[in-house]
Amino acid sequence: MSNKIRIGLLYGGESVEHGSSFLSGLSILTHLNPSKYKVVPIPINPSGRWSISHSGLQNIDLVFPALHGTFGEDGTVQGFLEILGKPYLGAGVLASALAMDKISAKRAFAGAGIPITPDIIVDEENTSAEISERIQSGFGFPIFVKPNLSGSSVGVYKVKRPEDLNPIIAEARKYSQRVIIEPDIGGIELECSVLVTKETVIVSEIGEVKAPHRPFYDFQAKFQLGQSEIHIPAKIPEEVRRRAMNFAKTAVVEVLKAAGLSRVDLRYNPETDKLYLIEVNTIPGMASQSTAIKLLEASGITYRETLERLIEDGLNRGQRRKQLQNTISTEMNKAEFIQFALAGSRVLSLPWWLGQAARLVAWLMRFRVGLSNSE
Repeated sequence: MSNKIRIGLLYGGESVEHGSSFLSGLSILTHLNPSKYKVVPIPINPSGRWSISHSGLQNIDLVFPALHGTFGEDGTVQGFLEILGKPYLGAGVLASALAMDKISAKRAFAGAGIPITPDIIVDEENTSAEISERIQSGFGFPIFVKPNLSGSSVGVYKVKRPEDLNPIIAEARKYSQRVIIEPDIGGIELECSVLVTKETVIVSEIGEVKAPHRPFYDFQAKFQLGQSEIHIPAKIPEEVRRRAMNFAKTAVVEVLKAAGLSRVDLRYNPETDKLYLIEVNTIPGMASQSTAIKLLEASGITYRETLERLIEDGLNRGQRRKQLQNTISTEMNKAEFIQFALAGSRVLSLPWWLGQAARLVAWLMRFRVGLSNSE
């Protein structure tokens, strides 16, 4: 009987990032150590059909989600795996959902003292005239229009003229009901990888991304060969480098509390010396040539070592989650027994103080379980 760890590799998916997720999955598949792991590929087609039944996951030791964008990076798959009680690696439900929601994430980052770009939130009830007035009185053109719930710059557009605004907002709304508008703050695009396990937090070197053949670092620049380049380390002042690494670590570890590998996108304007955090991706592209992997390799962590750390941490977290569930189940049984005894004391007309004591113990039991569950 094989002692290999069975890894269920999820890739593909329903989002518009299906292709990039497929590349991540194939790269992970070829880089995992075959002497340690038995990989079970679980591709998901663009219609959302899994290549394995839910019962087929029972023989999987750990699920490796390599799904980018909606229905994968947004907490939905993580929540599904939680319901199944199936261990998985990477960010949990809350961290995934929060990072995917740009508006909520920006507010959370700002609350932690991390600088974010100004923005205008566009809801369905906002009129074109109202939106244009807010832009002109706020930061003017050019601007970036982004769907609130998307990744990899999908549905992101740069708008230079007011007359182009309405059709672009309509395009962005194909991906999300709420749209976020941000000013073009200029400067350079910076990226940083953060690898979080129970034992360590590794913050990579800072890289500068350039897309000389594109209007900005858009979806095509990220995933088409020859459309972008990364320079590691970025040619920025040492103080800015430390500041960027600190923002990245704070966002991932303290705000999102995200396990696994995240990529943090920032922007720095040398003329104003202002550094902003743009967003955090909790399941970044993981092809061998992706930015997140290159940044870690430049910091001394090989691709295979990254995968090893992710898997080990996922297994450890799954084991702790199982222990917690067993503890909660045991404590709930104790509390239910006390409640049963309380009901029995009424029937048997036992002293009132015994009933009160039983009621207090039952309440404390449930309070303790609530605390354990919240942790």
